[in-house]
Amino acid sequence: MESGKRRHLMTHQTPAGTSSAAGQLSNDFTTLGNVYGSIRGLSGKEIDRAQQMKPIANKMLVVRYERPIYPKDRLLFLDGADTRIFNVVSVIDVDERHIEQWVMVQELAL
Repeated sequence: MESGKRRHLMTHQTPAGTSSAAGQLSNDFTTLGNVYGSIRGLSGKEIDRAQQMKPIANKMLVVRYERPIYPKDRLLFLDGADTRIFNVVSVIDVDERHIEQWVMVQELAL
């Protein structure tokens, strides 16, 4: 694994699953921890491949395996004064060795 390329510190969050008094699910997230990784835009061939799995992925995050990441989760990246939010679309545990995960994400525009 190339540690120099995994220089972006991201916050891993999962939906809290709490509900209001009326029974509606809230949009609150619980922070699970931080993970280092890299952010890559997908090339044309990679976009075609990613869209075969899920049609909305537009970036790929390559992160160290610290804990499982699931499609309902999101990752936050503080980029200067801006916070970039990445909703997880799909996750590949490379060779199922729990060393590296390729996370296909959709970046939310704020």
